[in-house]
Amino acid sequence: MNVDHSDSAALVFQQIPGGTHRSTQAGICARLLHRPCVQYTSEQLARCAGEHNLVRSVGRTAVCWDNALAESFWAKMKVEFYEMVDQLARLGIQLLFTIGDDGTLRGAHSIVAEVRRRGLKIAVVGVPKTIDNDISFIDTSFGFETAVEAARQATRAAYVEPSCHRSGIGLVKLMGRDSGFIASFATLADTQVGICLIPEIAFSIDGVVEAARQRIERDGYVVIVVAEGAGQDLLDVAGERDASGNRRHGDIGALLRDQIGEAFRAQGTTANIKYIDPSYMIRSLPANARDANLCLRLGHAAVHAGMAGKTDVVIGSWRRRLTHVPIPLAVSSRKKVDTDSYLWQTVLSVTGQDDNLLNVGVGAS
Repeated sequence: MNVDHSDSAALVFQQIPGGTHRSTQAGICARLLHRPCVQYTSEQLARCAGEHNLVRSVGRTAVCWDNALAESFWAKMKVEFYEMVDQLARLGIQLLFTIGDDGTLRGAHSIVAEVRRRGLKIAVVGVPKTIDNDISFIDTSFGFETAVEAARQATRAAYVEPSCHRSGIGLVKLMGRDSGFIASFATLADTQVGICLIPEIAFSIDGVVEAARQRIERDGYVVIVVAEGAGQDLLDVAGERDASGNRRHGDIGALLRDQIGEAFRAQGTTANIKYIDPSYMIRSLPANARDANLCLRLGHAAVHAGMAGKTDVVIGSWRRRLTHVPIPLAVSSRKKVDTDSYLWQTVLSVTGQDDNLLNVGVGAS
């Protein structure tokens, strides 16, 4: 059956028996309707598809998006960009502000591209909002300092509990998918931390266990801070993606908790591990005074930039000055902790940990 006229939708759905399973329906629909032609985006097809609980494999603009699961999110977004610009033009909006991380900024840039393609007079200005503080060419985004302040409470608790037990280990998992700024600054804010693990450094379970053992021999306890994106090579999540197309991370905190405990038991020692994951507590906190102040200034600067005719820019902070960073530049790469920088070298100095946690036998003594 090969239907190619304007009544294709009605004919196709007439061929689907009422008792046919949903998977069979989807298969028939895919064979007959997976063609980027105008009739397959018609209102008639949309209505029939809705009546039969089926999802079309083509969007309103006749572009197919069902080639790969990883494309599903951006497929929807590409269609939405057209609809967003339609709505902006319909409402007479000439200035759009976007607030978010690099994903939001990429979306903003796509809107700008569509606006330019149509020749519309609509400006788009971004405001950076990510507690990970990982947007390039921007010193600090609002939310970061609040996150570090809250993380300090977790690291303090991770010190108090284990220090009261023999062979106590306080393990705290903090946010930081691909950059270890929260973990690094939280470590510097609480000098009781003995080991800091971030995505920018490689380590092995054996290396961490040995470093922890040496610290326990010296102090009787150890506090370990790990960013959520650290040590992903130790987890079996290769190639998996979330709905946004980002690499899916495994739970490094749970892995360390289990592996460190097993390693100590194998050595004939029982480690008293206290595992703390304050991620959602940190996300839900109100902004502290400094972040609230920064947020206000970023908002003011965004309005001024838009009124001055700027577009496709994100408001940044660089050496205490507010800046206009081109969005393509801001998302060109992710900002990461430079392991040769003053920041990381200070972390190593404060924790006393070795800069090589890959091999057995290394670690601070």
